[in-house]
Amino acid sequence: YSLFKKEFPNEKVLSFNTMGFKKHFIKKFFELNSKLNKSNILVIFPGGLNNLKTIVKLTKNRKNIKIFYPIIGGWLADEIKGDKKIINALKKFICLYPETNGLQNKLTKLGITNTKVSPVFTLRDIKPFDEIIHDYKDKITDELKLVYFGRVSEQKGIYIAIDAVKKNNATKAKKWSLDIYGKIQDGESIDKLNSKLDDKINYYGPLPDNCIAVLGNYDFFVFPTFYKGEGFPATCVESLMFGTPIIASNWAYNNEIIDEGYNGFLFDLGGDNLYEKITNIIGNNCDIIKMKYNAYKSSLNYTPEKAIKPFIEDLREVLKDE
Repeated sequence: YSLFKKEFPNEKVLSFNTMGFKKHFIKKFFELNSKLNKSNILVIFPGGLNNLKTIVKLTKNRKNIKIFYPIIGGWLADEIKGDKKIINALKKFICLYPETNGLQNKLTKLGITNTKVSPVFTLRDIKPFDEIIHDYKDKITDELKLVYFGRVSEQKGIYIAIDAVKKNNATKAKKWSLDIYGKIQDGESIDKLNSKLDDKINYYGPLPDNCIAVLGNYDFFVFPTFYKGEGFPATCVESLMFGTPIIASNWAYNNEIIDEGYNGFLFDLGGDNLYEKITNIIGNNCDIIKMKYNAYKSSLNYTPEKAIKPFIEDLREVLKDE
């Protein structure tokens, strides 16, 4: 919303939040309907299939509305498979913008070809790399410092990360530490997480925006996700932005974000694979400073100017015709 206001200062930009749509359906329905009546261009970011279907239903007979769909997450193709109505509706959109090439390929197989890849971006101010490294070197210890940043849940692999650290620390002289930042996912047990913490594994709650630069103080960001709807996680972009390479599961589209041995490493889910991967990285005398630079350099691909350039250009073209 802020970006639209900045890019199109002379246009009237309305917004509608689908959160709570089901709980307050009548009120939300009339609010959305009212805003649609005032709009001829619609940009949607539905958080799930039901919200997408509601929007498609409400816009079905509004021939004057041109719809753009920057897709959040990696769930869309799997959820709409076999649903001809929604597939045909999406074909009529001006354009869909999947975050990854992998999702674009899946949509193409469903016959949805009006797509352009537009990866996740960040609006955070980028610090000079020299500052990041200066702060990092200031915090170097004998431990391998790992960090997890994002929604804290079992499907995001938080217990895989914890188990790897515990396995190392039970037998090895060189200890690993793991700091966890993020909101506990709804339905997850805070007691279960607390029971796993120790003097080397700490949970600090959500990371305030003004403290996010702390990510640069760590050696690696661990991301052992097996979340079904994983797309292009913003936490990965922000980790790279602060010069922290990523050790991630080879799951969903992570291999599009991580260039093995350059800005991070991938491991296959299962058994003690994360523990073994980290052990091998250390055993091969990984040049962490070099990898931090590579991570930082990678993040420059995810500025708004680069990441969503196709979307902004398409939107600008349509506005010319209006």
